[in-house]
Amino acid sequence: MDEKSDWFLASGASSHMSPERKDFHTYRELKESIGITIADGESLHTVGMDDIHMQCLQSRIVKIVDALHIPGLDRRLLSAAILTLKGLTASFGTKECTIFRGKESIATVPQAINVYRVKNQAQTLSVIDHQERPRDWKLWHARLGHTHHENTKRVVDASDGIPGGLQRGRCQDLCGGCMLGTKTVMQFPKQTNRGTTRVLQLVHTDLMRPMKVTSTGGAKYVLLFTDDYSRYICAHFLKSKTEVTNRFRDYKAKMEVQLGARIKIVRSDNRTEFYNKKLSKISVDGGIIHQRSAPCSPQQNGLAERTNRTVMEMARSTMMFKAFETRCWADAVNTGVYLSNRMSSTVNTDITP
Repeated sequence: MDEKSDWFLASGASSHMSPERKDFHTYRELKESIGITIADGESLHTVGMDDIHMQCLQSRIVKIVDALHIPGLDRRLLSAAILTLKGLTASFGTKECTIFRGKESIATVPQAINVYRVKNQAQTLSVIDHQERPRDWKLWHARLGHTHHENTKRVVDASDGIPGGLQRGRCQDLCGGCMLGTKTVMQFPKQTNRGTTRVLQLVHTDLMRPMKVTSTGGAKYVLLFTDDYSRYICAHFLKSKTEVTNRFRDYKAKMEVQLGARIKIVRSDNRTEFYNKKLSKISVDGGIIHQRSAPCSPQQNGLAERTNRTVMEMARSTMMFKAFETRCWADAVNTGVYLSNRMSSTVNTDITP
């Protein structure tokens, strides 16, 4: 089998990948290379990406969208995960692999010497299984949303579901996704203690700037609520800033019923979406004190700003690391919130929200 011209369908590959520049029908060179770690632990660099056209049987052209160009890779890989996102299903059996579109079987690949292989007109498409390395530190760092290594260590030490004995890499073993996803101008001072004694005593909220790309669900904004005592985060995705009042009403109703407590104080910035008659009426009717920061002083709402930064860094790092489409940003933010709510913090070192 000539592996130099073969394509392999790997169940563990996060993206389509090719080592050959000539494979690409269209091509976008990356301004900064992205580091990735392959199955054997070797670190490689993605230098470009775009679409590949592959000619199959009966002269049918298959378009491989957003493939990564990784010169150091030793074979071409098709991602079973990406095919699944595109509506296809790869079913691995003991003697063959079947690829489905819905209930329709579009390809059956027989097994040959532990490798699934099918002849194409121009190239050979082979199918292999991927055996992940569950004890790899970088793997769990990525699974936990590219959180800080100290957070990773705390989660590993406290969890029964993560295998022990993880070998942490050297300090110089940098994560490409983190390097691209966590660039920042300044840092807000950390708060290592809290003045609250119960949940919903103080809720921090902030509306992020509009995203350049609309999400798959049509959203342009992210509204976050963070409980000061537990550090529990709730995310709402908005199509317009005018939805802030309704989303606060939804958050208030849900959290007060679920937690059996009432919101006492809400802290936000002084922008118009938080300073309007409808929101003021909800606050007055509920006996809520609404604290607003001074103009151009985001540090006064520091916890909300740091939460925004933490969640967005996790989202960007995950998207960069896996080369997700930009329109998937809401899913990445949701993942960042989900993971943050399951990690300890500098305030709650022994428990999670």
